Amino acid sequence: YGDEGNSDLFGISISIPIPVLNSGRSEVAAARADAVSAAVDLQAAQRSASIFLRETARRYEALRSSQVLWLKSGENAVTQQADVLQRRLDGGDIGVVEYLVQLQQLYDAQESSIELQGQAWVAWLFEIALQLVYEMQQCGSFSLLGEQRGTCLALKV
Repeated sequence: YGDEGNSDLFGISISIPIPVLNSGRSEVAAARADAVSAAVDLQAAQRSASIFLRETARRYEALRSSQVLWLKSGENAVTQQADVLQRRLDGGDIGVVEYLVQLQQLYDAQESSIELQGQAWVAWLFEIALQLVYEMQQCGSFSLLGEQRGTCLALKV
């Protein structure tokens, strides 16, 4: 609206989009590229999770084997060593200071055994948790982003 001299002026502007010129091909191509990129990222994450799961399982097996070996031979050896040490002290073969030093070494070995057992349990629990997450992701019922997807009927725990 405005005026020029003695006349009043009015103006109207009309804009009509012409969809014929924009077929949306570029948006479709961009969406496809994003989908391909997301699929590649998902495959990489799944491979990484699978490798991590296998490494965790191997670590658990190694810790468990060490624990079993210790329970078979090491624990009895410590008990026998403590008995021998006590007999040597009672027989006068060693003094009290040497007895206490060697006894401390035996206690250190037992402490290491307890730590090994704790590490094996932690590794076992971690492996179970990873397997659960992996299985749930494979069957589509779980997402680390918190989205709820379908339900899984074949979950093996």
